[in-house]
Amino acid sequence: MRSWQLYGIAALLWAAIFLPGLGDPELKGEEGRRILPARTMLRTGEWIVPFSEGKPYSRKPPMINWAIAASFKLTGVENEWTARLPSVLAILIATIVIVWSSRGMISDNGALVAALSFLACFAQVDKGRLAEIEALYVALTAIAMALWLRFWHREANPWLTHTIPWFFLGLAMLTKGPVHLLFVYGVVIATLIDSQRLKDLLRPPHLFGIGIMCSIFAPWAIANAHRSAAFDADVDKAQTVWLQQLTERLDPAGIDWGNYFLVPLQGIANFAPWAIFLIIFWRNITPWSRTEPSLTGSAIRGLKWGILIMFLIVSLIPESRPRFTMPLFGGAAILTGWITTRAWEESRDKIQKWWQLVVRSLARPLALAAIAIPAVVTPGITPLVIGLVVATVLFLIQRRPLDTLAKLTIGTTTIIAAVIIMIAVDTRHLQDERANVRPLGQTISAALPGDAHLAVFKPGPQPFLFYVTQDYTIADRPSQIPADTVYLLLQSNHRERVFQRNTLTAAGEPTLVTEVTARDGKHYQLLKLAR
Repeated sequence: MRSWQLYGIAALLWAAIFLPGLGDPELKGEEGRRILPARTMLRTGEWIVPFSEGKPYSRKPPMINWAIAASFKLTGVENEWTARLPSVLAILIATIVIVWSSRGMISDNGALVAALSFLACFAQVDKGRLAEIEALYVALTAIAMALWLRFWHREANPWLTHTIPWFFLGLAMLTKGPVHLLFVYGVVIATLIDSQRLKDLLRPPHLFGIGIMCSIFAPWAIANAHRSAAFDADVDKAQTVWLQQLTERLDPAGIDWGNYFLVPLQGIANFAPWAIFLIIFWRNITPWSRTEPSLTGSAIRGLKWGILIMFLIVSLIPESRPRFTMPLFGGAAILTGWITTRAWEESRDKIQKWWQLVVRSLARPLALAAIAIPAVVTPGITPLVIGLVVATVLFLIQRRPLDTLAKLTIGTTTIIAAVIIMIAVDTRHLQDERANVRPLGQTISAALPGDAHLAVFKPGPQPFLFYVTQDYTIADRPSQIPADTVYLLLQSNHRERVFQRNTLTAAGEPTLVTEVTARDGKHYQLLKLAR
């Protein structure tokens, strides 16, 4: 397969999975915590200290905030689509790097499987379409791991092998801290032990790479510590917060025994459907790898044991979550690409029979659903046309022979893309009906004059502020509310505390403009102060 075909297929399927309906769902999950600080950075020019709820936010480094703010600035638009754009672009870049890196170690078909298994596994599709940390963090870790494997396998200059990947490790550290180093070093150390080159970690190129990584992260960490204290002397420094988070995660008292042993299973399910190849052929990895050239065999065994050991360690910490092991996706994808090619060589007829049966069995009902749902549930020309296009592609998959590894891999990924497209097109009206964040912000914004400046007191992590189009200031203390405030938004249970400040009520009692109730049950009042 030619290079342009590999990259073109990967990019096309990425677009089919990650772009449809990207901006349709309202903010959910932790998106508000990532997007609102980015908006604050743009409005205040404060890029070192992220602000959330009117005070410095120290729980996470600011890379995701910077990326979202850059997207807003470059596009000139602040909406859900541009907020999520950095996440999906990070997945695309990592996918392209995996294709390029894998081709030097495994076949072109294996590189295609590696790329598509990385971008089309269940957790990636879920998290990669949101303005959250995971997509960027997983992508940067995958890029670093893939580049190191490529350079090391090709015996590139050690200064190249241990500098460029560590640059991306530094960016990943600016995204979520140093936990990803466990996954990368797990694979690196296992590979070097297998190849009897562990001393490479003590040589100047690797030490210089660590210096590069630290030089990316440390300047921000130092500047953040000083500026956070300048803004608020009582605020906890980021390093203190991170240490507290770490000790909480490792505290055995925090174990939820009802879910504890489900976390590894959920972590494996995150890499579905491709995890099935790792499960079925895991025992074959070592004997198969011994027939490969020495460096390839060491890299494969390093991936096997590095991924397994780090997956178990992180999955079994007391307060682990399935998403914590997502940075292993890059290595798991490359290993999957190699495994499938070797399995195809060993048992082609058997694999083709069952894989083709599964793909066709899914394609048939999905093709019918692509036509029926727009006709019955989602009226309109556009949904019907899109449904017909999707159905046509699925019918072609169902009827044409899937007799190569590449065709089966593309067919599987196309089915995943078809499901995403159908959900994006056919559930848009349901999303609008069930929206409980966007309408709140729109209600508040509609009740304000277009040029009004709004003061917001202790809103909590409420994403509905993203939908308030007027300029606003968030106050964490009553003393931070501007004295000339005309419009004030606060929780009803904070009203008495705020209006102990006589300057706010000197000219009379405030007027209630509108009230809203957030999805967490908190009640908010928009007040117009007498002036």
